[in-house]
Amino acid sequence: MRILGIILIVLSLLLLIAVPPAGVICLLFGIILIIRSSKNLTDKIKASIAKSKEKSEQSAKLLKEKYEESLQEQKELKNQISDVKTIHKLKVLAQENRERMESAGLSMYEWSTAQDERVRPSHALMEGKICKWDDPTVYSTDGKTWKPRPEGAPLVHPGEEEGCRCTALSYWNELVGEVDKAI
Repeated sequence: MRILGIILIVLSLLLLIAVPPAGVICLLFGIILIIRSSKNLTDKIKASIAKSKEKSEQSAKLLKEKYEESLQEQKELKNQISDVKTIHKLKVLAQENRERMESAGLSMYEWSTAQDERVRPSHALMEGKICKWDDPTVYSTDGKTWKPRPEGAPLVHPGEEEGCRCTALSYWNELVGEVDKAI
């Protein structure tokens, strides 16, 4: 339509010389065609811009959602890493505790839980029991008479199971007895 308007304008310039009134009419029609085609083009551009704006808003919303999901995943991963570090620290501390006791000449310890609502029932069975470092399958109440651990009790030392917050307390009575004998 626009091309037709341009052709009419060119013809009207030729007609202006030969037949001025026909040339003016032809010139007006050409201008009207160009204006109409420009209006149609403007409407198409506006529609295209509106559609692009809608798509870009949808894309921005999707990107924001993906970004928030990514942040949540990073936070969860950070927590998992922190948990792994904590578990590792507890195991290392339990091992160091054992080494200190054994180097002091202690072969027994008293099992102590965290004594809160999060203590595992199996570990609660061992609270206050005397145990041997060289045999995690037995316990004693006096440090002399040994029995198999209760059913369901852990067959490891405090802090060795994942997430275990129990500790081994020094059982000095075994050394006190030896000192008493020496005196």
